[in-house]
Amino acid sequence: MSIRHIAEVIDDPYFTKKDKTKFLVAIMIADSARSEDGKAWPSVDTLAKKSRTSVRGVQESCRDLQRDGKLEVFEGQGPKGTNVYQIITVPTPAHAAPAPIAPRNEAAVKAAVKAADGCTQSVLIHQEPSGTKEKPSVEGLKFTDFFKQLLPEGIKLSPSIKTSWAECYDKMLRLDNRNKADIKAVCEWGRNDPFWSSNFMSPMKLREKKNGIMYFDSFMEKMKAHKNNGRQPQKAPADSLAAHRPADYHEPTPEEQFAGLREIRERELRIEAGEEER
Repeated sequence: MSIRHIAEVIDDPYFTKKDKTKFLVAIMIADSARSEDGKAWPSVDTLAKKSRTSVRGVQESCRDLQRDGKLEVFEGQGPKGTNVYQIITVPTPAHAAPAPIAPRNEAAVKAAVKAADGCTQSVLIHQEPSGTKEKPSVEGLKFTDFFKQLLPEGIKLSPSIKTSWAECYDKMLRLDNRNKADIKAVCEWGRNDPFWSSNFMSPMKLREKKNGIMYFDSFMEKMKAHKNNGRQPQKAPADSLAAHRPADYHEPTPEEQFAGLREIRERELRIEAGEEER
C-alpha cells in the first residue's frame, strides 16, 4: 500500500463526480502500488472486486486513464507476464514526491515547461523497460484501412481496434511468415464469401485456431478450392442466398454488425487480460 499515491489520486483535480468508476480503479491501483516508484501489477479481477465494478468497467476505465495521460501501462512487464500499471497524478505540495535523482535531459524538461505558457503540468521522467511493446507499423495501419473498406458502410473503428488490427497484420508477417498479397486475398475472399461475410468482421480471426489449425490456413485452402472449381471470390446474388436462409432472417443492419464487432473486441480484451483462452 502507498498512502502517498492514494492521497495524490484523491487530490488530483482530474477526477470529478462523474468519474466514480475511474476514480475507484485509480485508487485501487494506487493502493497496490510500491511506495518507491508507484508501480503496481494487480489483476483485472482484483481491481474489479476491490472497486466494486465489473471487469469490463475496469478495462474501460484503464483505457480512458491511459488515453488521458493518467495511467502508464507496461504490458507483460510484471510477474508471470502480467501488466504493470503506474498512475500519473499532479502531486500536491503536501504529498509531492522527492525530486528525481539525475534526471535525463533536464534542459528538455525546462523547455517543455516553458512552452506550456504558464500552465501547471506534471512531467514524468522514466526509462522505458526493456521489451516495451512496439507500436504497429505504418504498413499495418494501412492494412487496417484496407480491411475497413471491406466492411459494411457505417461501421466506425475505435483507435484501440485499429491498433490491434495493425499489430495482428505485423504478427502475421513477422511470426507467421505470411505473404502480404495472400493476407489481402484471404481477407477479400472471407468478406465476399456468402457464409463468412457476416462472421468474419475482424482480421484477428485469421490468427485464431480451430482444432489446432489457424483460420488463415483454412480460408486459404477454401479459397484455392473455389478457384480450382472456377468459382470467383464474389458475393452470391441475394436470390440464391434466400433459399438457404430461414423465413425470419433479416439482413444485419450496420448497427447490428457494429455490435458484433464490439463483442469481438471485448473478447479480444478478455484474451489479452488472460481471462479467456483463444
